[in-house]
Order: sequence, then C-alpha cells, then structure tokens
Amino acid sequence: MNKSHISLQDIMSLDLIGNFERSSQAMGFSTLHYHEVAAISSLPKPLETLFNLFLFLIKLPFPPLLFSRRRKKKKKDSPRKDGRSHQPNPSKLQSRERQMERKKTATELVCEDEQRFWASLRHFYGQGNESWEARPGTRWPAGSKKINVYTLFVQIVTRGGFDEASKDKKNWWEAGHIAGVPPGLVGTLSYQVKQLYAERLLDFEYYLLLIPPSEIPSESQAYPLLSPFSSLSSSGRYIPSLFSPCFSLSASVVTPKMDVIEHDTPSNRRGVFATSSSRLPLPPDIDPLMTLALPDQGMPSFCLLAGPDSNAETVPNIYRFCWMGIRSDIDKEVDFALHHLIVISDERGDKLKFSDFNMLAESLAKQVLKVSLLVYGQEWVIELDHPNNISSKNLNVIFALTGTPDLLHRIQSKKVCLDDTNLEDESFRIKLQRVNQAALIIRNMCLLEENARWFAEEPLLRDCATIVLNLPCQDRFIELKNYFLEIIEQTCPFWDIWDQDPLYQTLINLISSEDRFQLLTALKCLSLFAIERIESKIIDRIPSQTIEQVIRLTLLKQDPELLSVALDFLYQFSRYQLNVQQLVADFNLPVDLIPHLVHLLDYGSVVRNKEIIDQAERKAPPPNQIPIPHQDLYRDLVKHSEPERCSLWLKCCFVEDPECEITQLAIWQAYQACFSQNRIPGVQSADTLQATEFISTVSNTFSSAQAKVVEGPSARFIIRGIRPLETTYNLDGFLSLHCLWGKQGEIRCDHVFVDPAILRNHVFQDHLQLSPLASGGWNLQPQPSNPRACHWDYCSEYLAPTPNIALIAGHVSAHLPPLRDMTKPPPIPPRAIIQPKCARLFKLYPTPVDEHGEPYGIAYKALLVMRYILIGLPSTPSGSQYNNLPWRKVVFGSQRSHLIEAATENPSLTKEIFAFLNELDSSS
Repeated sequence: MNKSHISLQDIMSLDLIGNFERSSQAMGFSTLHYHEVAAISSLPKPLETLFNLFLFLIKLPFPPLLFSRRRKKKKKDSPRKDGRSHQPNPSKLQSRERQMERKKTATELVCEDEQRFWASLRHFYGQGNESWEARPGTRWPAGSKKINVYTLFVQIVTRGGFDEASKDKKNWWEAGHIAGVPPGLVGTLSYQVKQLYAERLLDFEYYLLLIPPSEIPSESQAYPLLSPFSSLSSSGRYIPSLFSPCFSLSASVVTPKMDVIEHDTPSNRRGVFATSSSRLPLPPDIDPLMTLALPDQGMPSFCLLAGPDSNAETVPNIYRFCWMGIRSDIDKEVDFALHHLIVISDERGDKLKFSDFNMLAESLAKQVLKVSLLVYGQEWVIELDHPNNISSKNLNVIFALTGTPDLLHRIQSKKVCLDDTNLEDESFRIKLQRVNQAALIIRNMCLLEENARWFAEEPLLRDCATIVLNLPCQDRFIELKNYFLEIIEQTCPFWDIWDQDPLYQTLINLISSEDRFQLLTALKCLSLFAIERIESKIIDRIPSQTIEQVIRLTLLKQDPELLSVALDFLYQFSRYQLNVQQLVADFNLPVDLIPHLVHLLDYGSVVRNKEIIDQAERKAPPPNQIPIPHQDLYRDLVKHSEPERCSLWLKCCFVEDPECEITQLAIWQAYQACFSQNRIPGVQSADTLQATEFISTVSNTFSSAQAKVVEGPSARFIIRGIRPLETTYNLDGFLSLHCLWGKQGEIRCDHVFVDPAILRNHVFQDHLQLSPLASGGWNLQPQPSNPRACHWDYCSEYLAPTPNIALIAGHVSAHLPPLRDMTKPPPIPPRAIIQPKCARLFKLYPTPVDEHGEPYGIAYKALLVMRYILIGLPSTPSGSQYNNLPWRKVVFGSQRSHLIEAATENPSLTKEIFAFLNELDSSS
C-alpha cells in the first residue's frame, strides 16, 4: 500500500469508528486525494451518510453522547401535576399579537444588524459563486477611495432602494459621503459609488425583497470566508472542506492540458483568494483529513499555507500549487502553474508578490531563459559564484548573484540555429508559448511597484532581459521582446545603470529598430533612466547615427506619441554640454533640427479668435413717449373685452427688449388715457383693468417683462424687459404708416396706411398731384406753370417750388418707406445704432496648459530642448565658416522672427518664448 495516501478501499476495510485513527497512524498516510474522495458520491446512500457522520465525529473536541435519552415534549393541553391546566400568559399573548401585526421584512432585519448583513451577503455570494469579499469591516474601492459597504447599503435602502435613489444624483452624493467618501470628492466619485452598488449589491437588494425573513442565514449557516476549495484549521494547515456548499463531491480536480484548461480553479475569478488580517471565528470545520495530517508526520510543502519564513501569513493554496508547480520543472505542472499565474497576475496582481514566494522570480526567469535552447541549441548555465572565482572560459555561463558584465560578448559568440522561415513544429510552439507565458506573468507582476523593486534588485533578471532583447529579429520573438520592454519600463526607476551596461547598450541599439513599439519603449526607458539617475549621466556618448535617428523622428507630426518621446530623449540628451557640442560638431543645427523645433511651437494648438474693441457700440435710447393708437386701430381694439383688449394694446405699442425698462406709472397712465377718454367721436370709452390686474397682464403678455422695485432714496416701480415702439402696429403685426405731409403752421394729413405702395400712391396723387400713366408709373415731365415743393414732415430742403417734377418726386420718394412683401408681417426692427462698434479681430493658436495655467505637451518640450541647446552652445566663435559669429546667432539667428511670431500667436507660451529670446540676446 502506498504510504503517502489512503484510498477509499483502504478506508472501507478498516473499522470506521473504533480503529480508524489507530490504523491511520500505523499506515503512515498524510493526505486523501481529491479524486478518491470524490468517489464517495458513488456509494449507496446509507454508506455515504455513515461516512459523513464519521468525518464529523473525528473533528469534535469531545466525544458526544450518541445515544442520549430524549426528553418527552409536553403537549400543549396536557394537565399539570397540581391538577390545574396551563393558562396562557396575557403579556405573552399581547407580545405575540404585536409581532403578528408588524412582521419585519428581510431587508429591515439585515439593515438592523451588521453581522447579519455580512452573513447574508456572504451566503448570497456563495450561492452565485461570486468572488467579492464579504468580510465584516470590508471596505470596497470606489475610484481612489474605499467606502464602508454596510453603511452604503443601509443608506441606499433608507432612500427607497437603488431605483428610487437613482432619481436624484444627490442621494448618491450623500450616501457616498456617509459611507466614507471625502466631501470634496462626493460629486466626482458618485458615479463610481453607484456603479459599485449596481455591480455588487443591487442583486442582493432584490434578493432580500423576494425571501421571507425566516430564510436569512445566521453566522454559522453562511458560506465560509475562504475560497470554496480551501479552509483553515486551528493549526494553520490547509484542509479541503468536503462539506462546503461550494464544493461538489463529484467534481474531480485534474491538472489541465496546456492549450485547453478544462476545469478552471477559482483563481480566475476576482477576489477569491484575497486575504485579510481581520478574521471572525469560523464555524467548526468538518475536516476528513484532520486525523490524517498528524504533526509528527507533517504535510507536504504544497499543502502548507505558510512557509517557515512567512510570519505565519495565510496564503490560499492555489498560489502554493502554482509556486511549487513552476519550480518543479515538470511540463504538466508548469503548464498548470503558468495558466493560473497569468490569470492571478492579471486579476489579482496586488496579491501576488515576489517577496511572498521564494525563488518565484528566479523560476520564471529560468522558464524565459529556455528560449536559448530554441535559438542557440543550448541553455544558459546559471552560476551562483562570483565571476572572478571561476577560471572556466565557458561563454555559456551567466552569473546570477553579480550579473554578467560581458554578456553582450557572450551572446554574440553564440551561433543561431534557427532559420528565417518562421516554420515551427508543435514542440517548438509549445516551448515558445511557455516562454511567452512566463514573460507575461513577470510583466503583469511588475506593474505593482513592490514587485518592480524586487525585480530590479536581481541581477539574473537584468541579464534575462538583456538576453531576450538580443534575440534574432524574427516575428516569432516580437511578443516576448515587447513584454520585457514593458518590464524594463516599469523597473528602470529602481535600476542602477552605467554606460557600459549590457542592458543600456541594448536599449541604445533598439533606437534603430524598425518596430515602432520597440523604438518607442526603448526611448521611454532611456529617458526614464536619465531622469532617475541624473548623477550617472548615462545618456551620454551616444553614437551620432542614433542621434540622427531621433532627430528624424521630430518630423513625424502625424504620430504625437513617438514625437513626444523623441523630444523627451533630446531634452535629456541636451542637458549636458558635451552632448550639445557633439550636436554642433556632427550636425548642421540651423538646418537639421532648430527649424523643426520652431515649427513645433504651435503643435496641438486650437484656433481661438480674440477681439480688441476700440469703440463700443451705442444704441439709440428708447422712445420717451408711448404711441397712441390711431382711430382705425382704436375701433378694432374696443371690439374686444378685457383682459384680451389690454394684451392686444400692449402688443401694438410695446416690444420685448431685455435692455430697456419703463415705469409702472407711465404705462398705466398711457393705458388709462387710451381707453378712458372719448378721443374719437361716436366711439364710447371702454372699461379698464385695475392696476394689479394690469401689471399681471403685462407679465403674461411679454415673457421678458418683470415688475421690480428699484431701491433708493425714493423707490421706483418699474417693468423691465419691454420698450415702447416708435409707432403702433396693427393687430396683424404690420407697422402703421402715417402720412406726414403738411406745411409749416398747418395740420398734417395723418392718414394711416399699412401697405407702403398705397402710401406712395396717396402722396404722389393727392399731395404732389402727379398724373399716372396708362403704362404704369407717373408723368414726370417738367411743368413750369405748376411747380411743386416737398412738405413731408416739415422738410426744409425743397421749400421753394420747382418745375423739375422728376427731381422733386425722387426727393419725396426718399422720405417714404420702401416697398415690402405684404403676405406676412415683417420682424420688428431693433433699436437704431447711433455709434457702430469698431474692433480688431486676431487669430491665436494656444497650446495645451494644465489646470494651473502652466504649459505642457509637445510645443513646450520643443522650447525646452532649444533652451538647453542654447545653454550648452560653445562660448568660442564659430570659425571662418560662419564669419566668426557667436554660436547663438549661427544656430538661432535665422529663426528669431519666427520665434517672435510664435510668441505673439501662442498665448500659452508667450512668456516662455520671450524669456528664451531675452536669454538669447543676453548670452555671450
């Protein structure tokens, strides 16, 4: 019999109750395999029940009384020993009646007790196989803050539930603030709080509305706090819980194949393996392996939840399985581990740390280094000794503790055994897939700063990155290289680097790559190295061919990301004077670089028009007098009753104008004078409205009219938003045209017309006495015997009669209104402009600025590069080639006018560009 485990047949051959523990110690087994335990489901029901009872008994701290006598339950109507019957307690009856009248719902019970809330929520998540944490005191993240889950649920339920609370966004503001969101962020994070509730608590809210209060689980009935596949004993060992509601006895856990994972573990669901230091007491675990895992025999290392150096921190077993599987170097175990580590590192990267799993980073690096077997036909030998202590000339060795200084030489000495056809067999594909998966895990884990620091402290991992980036330029290795470039981007702030560093030299070579991502990320990494390691001056002594490649990138205006990274690199490069002198010596800066940088000063700008007003516009003041309706309009108005008549009068005499106002007294008096006096013979006066009704009618007629009181020494009652018209309009909306013909000292004609053509005919026929022609028009022949004069509105230009009829007719036509379309009323003309506005319009091209008004972006970077080039220029004359001019004039002289133009058109950089020009003029 295998001593490492016990099979189902061995258990059935023993005395299940009396001799099982003694026999198990004699046999020396330590664990029960899942697939053998799963076979219990195929037993007959009585045997399965007996086995379950046995598993429960061996966990109890004291032997129970299996055959205790049961007390007889008294019947409700049985007589007492004293002969009296049982009488119901009146107070209990009243209490029971009150309970029947008011029975609390499940939602109310859950909101009253926080422990009951967590138990119910955990039970609900367990039924749906949800993996979110539901521990007492758990705070869920909403944006950048964490909120109290219980408080949030109570607040939303108090406001009528999710649907009712969503009717007003202020409900989510208040609930989020009470749940823990700072006051300044309640508006910003209210959407995240609402989404969090909808994702994790909305179904729970609906669930409580559907169940009776009796179905609310207690703390002992709730699902366990750990994952469905794990539980913890008091000794800190991992024990599979066969009786967990989430665990099926008929399920078999089999190591899946690499390509198709047939049975995923809970590690691919977010939050299943999250740990917390605050834990509540768990109900007694029903552990079938309690007696098997004896302390003197010990458990296998992959079943222990905490290592000897982990300060007894509990880690879910799937992490340990993957950790041990990746170290085992067994293909099936490695495939299983890689698959689940990819999921865990993506979904729960904050829980997967190199520091918690010894040799995990090194094991993943070793998996990546197996790519050398595919490329060069042999694997790298990892040596743990110092390079100086090894006399071997084997170039296939890398040093894990100190790094390999001549790694590039060792890589170049290897002969590539791959062709360029990219043809692969199945074995090659599987091995390369494992390498890519290991690299992806490292990449995901390095997104956590703690893991990035850990990775940067391991020389083996730096050598691994150098080896990967120096693989042959074949499409099959692009994914692997990209992963490691992203790893370097995350870890470069924590790496020490020098100019002869193999990794640094590799990044310099990648600038010449034709792959956009590799070029972009290499430039990013070099710029980040320069920012974090200013004292080492690592961005120095770079070949001119590489600098030329970067200068060419400044022409790529269609690729802002690559252009921005190129400017970042040039900015870091030009910070050192020796580098600027290299630019001056190797390049023609006035042609190759500076014009491109000047043209970038408006990159990303948005056209904005700026108006400078030299003379403000002035409008004519509103008329001082309110127009009086003429006789025909008055007859039409009195046909209507109040308040319709008042509203029609207002529309005929006033128009909306937000800039004007009129006193309430003036408009009231004009209204009274229009209808209360007998102005027209034969037409009686009409009844008028009271003052309050009249003011109300004004507000109802014009939407812009507002009755106000202007405070002051003497209060003024006004109506703002209307102005009187120059003349009245008829009920159809046409302007009333008065005939203003009349001599000095005589009464005017004052006939009223609506159509300008009729008014013209009236003036020409009745006043000028012109004869119409049969063909149309008027007889304009000179008439010396009957000269005419202009008497329109007391005109003084042609007071003396003249025989030139054509001249006088043309003059009078200038007084008359122009002809118009009478099919629809014209719009009411605005107030006349007595002084037009004089302004100058400029087009500006501002570039982006932050919330504080500080510039940023490509345009600002281009200016910074020019500034550092100016600072680093040689102080010596330029030589005979440039007529011994100062280098500042040679480099920037031809672009001075363009710089001034950019400063005037780009207000975001005006101050900075003029400061640069001042520095240019003052530099020697």
